[in-house]
Amino acid sequence: MGLFQRMTGIFHRPGVIYQNLSEKPDWVVPFVLVLVSSLIFVSITLPTIILPEQSETVLENLPEGMSQEQKDQIVERMTGAQGMIFGLLGTLFVFLFLLFGRAGIFLGIFSLLGGKSTYRHSMAVVSYAMLIHIVDAIVKAPLMFAKKTAQVYTSLALLLPGADPLSKLFQILNRFDLFTLWELSLLSIGFAVMNKIPLKKSAGTVYGLWISWVLLSVFIGGFFQSR
Repeated sequence: MGLFQRMTGIFHRPGVIYQNLSEKPDWVVPFVLVLVSSLIFVSITLPTIILPEQSETVLENLPEGMSQEQKDQIVERMTGAQGMIFGLLGTLFVFLFLLFGRAGIFLGIFSLLGGKSTYRHSMAVVSYAMLIHIVDAIVKAPLMFAKKTAQVYTSLALLLPGADPLSKLFQILNRFDLFTLWELSLLSIGFAVMNKIPLKKSAGTVYGLWISWVLLSVFIGGFFQSR
């Protein structure tokens, strides 16, 4: 099975693709494709949508008494080259962690559960599941430009129109995003195949870790916001 067949097949027959990858695991090309497409997405939306929106929010919360010159300097730093560089570097580091960090974490956990896969197998599972990020960007970029805001959702947060995005309930529901759940499903299938364990056991591990992370990140984030 060729590389192109594997990358397209992951969307409609992931079990077959991961079975093929268990014999010949590869991860470089899918990851590079995801990384490049994500950097393109960020380079387009960051200066036009995200940074201007963030700068408006910052200006609204600045202490009174600041001169217009000081405010202009803040906006310039956020929306200029410095903001772009930090945004692109941030994207790079996040995706590097999503691959290498998650692959290592899942390898360790499934090894404790009796799994027989290797780090290379784990990276193959993660990198192919990350192809979902390309579909995510294709869907959300037009929505962001149509609505002229980065606040577009494909999650359960749609059940709370007009709610405060900083509320814990909104943040938790927003984690239940269509593309996130799709990616988690691919991870579950992949690790079941690679470790030769039941899908139910693999899915319980993947989703259990993710739910724990969601609750931890939301409540720890809320703790720091309240201080």
